[in-house]
Amino acid sequence: MKLLLIYLALFSCEEKYVASEMRCGNNEVEIMYENNWYSIELFNVFVEDGVNVCEYVGGENYSVEFEPLVALTQPYQAYVFIDDELLQQKLIEEEKATIKINNPNYAYVLTEKDLAVEVIAEAEEEKEYSSRNTAIYIIIGWIVILVIYFLFKKLF
Repeated sequence: MKLLLIYLALFSCEEKYVASEMRCGNNEVEIMYENNWYSIELFNVFVEDGVNVCEYVGGENYSVEFEPLVALTQPYQAYVFIDDELLQQKLIEEEKATIKINNPNYAYVLTEKDLAVEVIAEAEEEKEYSSRNTAIYIIIGWIVILVIYFLFKKLF
């Protein structure tokens, strides 16, 4: 029991842990910290099927940070940094993962900002196109009304 408590007390929240090595497996990474390997799940993201997280585990500096609002249980869920870049954010930006929970109280708020900007731009483009179409339909409508008016005026 004492060994278990020491093991669980190894990590605390709001502190970055620098790993000496990192390797990966099935959408998990393992870090070497103080000569022991620990399994780490990527916190707060769903990694898309078929995405190999191992492709992103290349760099020189590895670290993890635990979310203070989440219990430290195994397998550990943490923010993973490779060369000071948040792996979860990189996966989201490349559309390889999606956010599980948008919680502004989390230590790192993951965003799909680039995707949102694209969606807004596309919506504005569609709105502009729709406005042009509406104007064309109104003009055609008035032309038809005028043609009908002048035809009936000549007939009667």
